[in-house]
Amino acid sequence: MGKSGTIGSSKKTNKGFELVVRNNKNKGNEMNLENQIPLSRKKEVSVTMDSKTGNPEYDEKTGIMKWRVKLEPGETVKYQFQ
Repeated sequence: MGKSGTIGSSKKTNKGFELVVRNNKNKGNEMNLENQIPLSRKKEVSVTMDSKTGNPEYDEKTGIMKWRVKLEPGETVKYQFQ
């Protein structure tokens, strides 16, 4: 998932991602899920995170997102962000 565009002399690129978690066990499960988005060291490049599902704890300095996930037997959850 991605989209690009130009605004004046600036270029904007959106990248979308989806995490899928499934509990294949016959009992419920609770876990911590973490992911990290890339960060830029160049001040002319900015990176922002927009969660489309769930509400992750997000650290702008490290780019780490954290979710607390509770899954029933056979349940699947999807987390989308861009």
